[in-house]
Amino acid sequence: MGLTSSFKITWPDFVATWCLNNAPGFSYDDVDTAFSALERLWPERLAEFFKWNAKGAAAVGPLVHYGNLLGSCERLRGFERVLNRIRIPSQQNAALSELRLAATLMSLGYQPELEPPLLGRVLDAVIEVESHPIYFEVISPEISDARRKEFALMLDLANELAKGNLGSHLEVFLTAEIRPVVSDATLKFARATGFSARVWELPGIGFLRKQEASKVSGLRDVAPSTAGPIIGVAHATNEGRLSTVVGVNTEMRDDRAARLLEAETKHFSRAEINVLAIDLSRIPRGVDMFPQLIKPRLQPGINRRFSGVLLFFDSLIGSGFVDTEWKVIVNPNAYRQIPGSFIQSLSSLQAKFVT
Repeated sequence: MGLTSSFKITWPDFVATWCLNNAPGFSYDDVDTAFSALERLWPERLAEFFKWNAKGAAAVGPLVHYGNLLGSCERLRGFERVLNRIRIPSQQNAALSELRLAATLMSLGYQPELEPPLLGRVLDAVIEVESHPIYFEVISPEISDARRKEFALMLDLANELAKGNLGSHLEVFLTAEIRPVVSDATLKFARATGFSARVWELPGIGFLRKQEASKVSGLRDVAPSTAGPIIGVAHATNEGRLSTVVGVNTEMRDDRAARLLEAETKHFSRAEINVLAIDLSRIPRGVDMFPQLIKPRLQPGINRRFSGVLLFFDSLIGSGFVDTEWKVIVNPNAYRQIPGSFIQSLSSLQAKFVT
């Protein structure tokens, strides 16, 4: 089983053929173990991969990642129930996120149980720390249709700004919700504006700065200091020796964090230590934005069942290696506080603690 049985080639041939002769960020042992687990536990995923026939370390990397995730968790109590959900397309992402958390807890020296019962409900995981259980719920939100549409409109605006302002370094921050009248006014103002370091205010629309691209490097923030979490798009062109750079940003107008916390509260008991883990891998810049949205929701009068919130974001680097960024929000107002030894364990992940 493993590499030889799945791909029917040697390791050097695998690197040459499937990684396009580029050294991957994973070893032969990683690949062999991963493909062996996939053959046993999720052969449908292997079949899909061969059907796509995608090549390169960036294509193979997620396959290795999933295989090793399954292999590391398959002996955990409750694993079979999670595996069954992985095979259901509508539940696949959420189930994989649960395994991602479980594998991380194992790497910290804990032995999680998956899908443990609690007061007539089923949570996603539990570990024991200092003779106390810590319960986990894992959610994996995806970009909303409204946010997807907003990004598309912002990218359209950035493209049009670039076409009409060649050689410019344009920075735009919209205070208004993007719609045709806002885009048209921004385009008109930008075309009529000369190069300057000044930040112009467009009343009811936002702020804009237009400089000569050859004299500026890197996009800067023209948002007011009172702005909350910011999302944006960037567009750059280089025609001949004429560079054009455009950034369009806006404030995140999303109450999703409040809705997510409200939806998950019912799963937890106020008598237990509870941690909500949020996989933000499918939310652009989510790991940067969500701390600013969640922390204000952990107040003395609300959301006290959450002892803390873990945010994580998986990203694939060029060599096919999956890197994870972690952020930790400890709730000082929780009914039950997270044990200090567990917080110390999280520090070994190079996690950033949000204060």
